[in-house]
Amino acid sequence: MRKAAGRYWLIDVAQNGHPYHAPLVLNESGAKMADLFLKGMDEGEMTARLSEDGGVDQTVVRGDVRDFVHSLGEYMNSGVK
Repeated sequence: MRKAAGRYWLIDVAQNGHPYHAPLVLNESGAKMADLFLKGMDEGEMTARLSEDGGVDQTVVRGDVRDFVHSLGEYMNSGVK
């Protein structure tokens, strides 16, 4: 993940080009979730950390984390042919 032009860019550097995965643009919250995910945390661990860091109830954060992980999976399984 890189930050450029005020945005965070998640780049699939392991791809071979077919299908091509364009960089995924993330906001600050998405970048925090991606960082935790890339460190190997599961949804529960991510939820607990983000809840603690942000002072937000885990029930609120849990849905956002679940949506993020689902969207990331869809991104990785898609591609421009």
